[in-house]
Amino acid sequence: MIIWTNTVILYRDLEMLAIVSTGQNKSQKSKVKSQKLNRPKSKNIMNFEELFNRAASKFEQGDLFGALGDVAQGVIQPIEIAPLHYELGNGCLLLLDYEGAIENYDRAIEIDSNYVEAYEKRASARNFIKDYQGAIDDYTQVLRIAPNYIDIYEKRADVWENMENYQAANDDYNSLIIAKPYDTNSYQKRARVRRKIENYQGAIEDYNRWLTLEPNSIDAHYERAYTREKMGDYQGAIEDYKLLLRINPDYSLAASRIFLVRINDMEDYRGAIADYTELISLRPNFAEHYYIRGCLQQLLGNYQEALADYDRGLSLKADFSLYSSRGVVYYRLGNYDLAMSDFERAIELSPNLAEAYVNRGAVRYAIGNYQAAIADFDRALILNANLATAYSSRGATRYILDEYQSAIVDFNGAIELNPEFAEAYSNRGVVRYKMGEYEAAIADLHNAVNLNPNFVEAYFNKAVVRAQIGDNLGANEDLQKARQLCLENTNIAVNQKIIDLIIKLEH
Repeated sequence: MIIWTNTVILYRDLEMLAIVSTGQNKSQKSKVKSQKLNRPKSKNIMNFEELFNRAASKFEQGDLFGALGDVAQGVIQPIEIAPLHYELGNGCLLLLDYEGAIENYDRAIEIDSNYVEAYEKRASARNFIKDYQGAIDDYTQVLRIAPNYIDIYEKRADVWENMENYQAANDDYNSLIIAKPYDTNSYQKRARVRRKIENYQGAIEDYNRWLTLEPNSIDAHYERAYTREKMGDYQGAIEDYKLLLRINPDYSLAASRIFLVRINDMEDYRGAIADYTELISLRPNFAEHYYIRGCLQQLLGNYQEALADYDRGLSLKADFSLYSSRGVVYYRLGNYDLAMSDFERAIELSPNLAEAYVNRGAVRYAIGNYQAAIADFDRALILNANLATAYSSRGATRYILDEYQSAIVDFNGAIELNPEFAEAYSNRGVVRYKMGEYEAAIADLHNAVNLNPNFVEAYFNKAVVRAQIGDNLGANEDLQKARQLCLENTNIAVNQKIIDLIIKLEH
């Protein structure tokens, strides 16, 4: 239907051009009946009339290509037909026949070397076929012929960007902005180009100008904040994202960027908690903000604060992630009944997520229900065969059941999936120690502490193995390292367990 709409427009233009070509003005134009033209009789003109009338008939019958062919064949007076070639080019362009469009624009320009519209449309067609230099040449010619045709600067800048000639694009946007100083689109595009050439301060200036013209523009605030990120002004970026969220508290992407900047770029977990406290004040009934703040509190070992956030989030929304995370906190606190309840609820909400079965399996392992734990780990691996934690957890359970060889197979699987999985190396080292493979055990435990220098249990286990083979000096070094880490470790339960074991060994 779109093509036929354009066909009708082209048909009307052809009719008008035919009247113009006979020297008639608008007041002389007669009514066209059955697409017949009232022209003086001559051999050439009759030929054109016949072809034109046949073309008109084909248009009505839906034969666009046949109509275009008849019009092209009827073109016999070159000085009068540049507009016809231009319209034929437009028709080809609508049909995505870029080569055909270029050929017709070429012909129009041969006839009329100052045909601005033909240069402009040919540039567009060339841009489509990635003849970028040809497009640049055409737009440049337009500006030579019509230097006040300001919009061509924007079109040429777009092509410069396609060519990754960002400085040239920047120059064109400069010209555009001089002519149109209140056009926000020009500042937006120049800022984008400036960012690509790492002229971040220039980009910031453009966003500032954009915001002067449109103070509540979400896009301008976001792009300025992101530019501050790129230039390393992380605090400035966060403040810009917050300013955006005061305008639109529902703009979740800005909240996500705040989190990423605080954690990935600044490694400031407490600052992230403060950020989300502020975001919660802007959007107090948004469960995801409580979830994220709860996760941050959990990472810092602030379990009661984490529980409070998860509770509030769950009061707003029954969510798998909230139940699962709260269950992990209960597990860390040794409250296995509540942990089990949360993991059961998480599985009800998302029965095909493997992580929930791993978590429930960990609780079952902790309470000594080993076969049920293995069943959960099996289920997790059916759902996700690439889950290294499921292999490692199943291996640990099989170790408890004295299934050492099966445990080794599981730890191998975990390490194959994640070669930097320190816990899997430590666990495999313990099993190898039990199997009497002391050197292999020490190698695994050494890998574990290399991957995680704060791994208290691995240092303790390595000390035990070294003591077994008579390396008392090495064992003592590992024990002292474990003791030192205990003083720095926030996990009180682990600390006390290791300290008790160290005391026993020392006595």
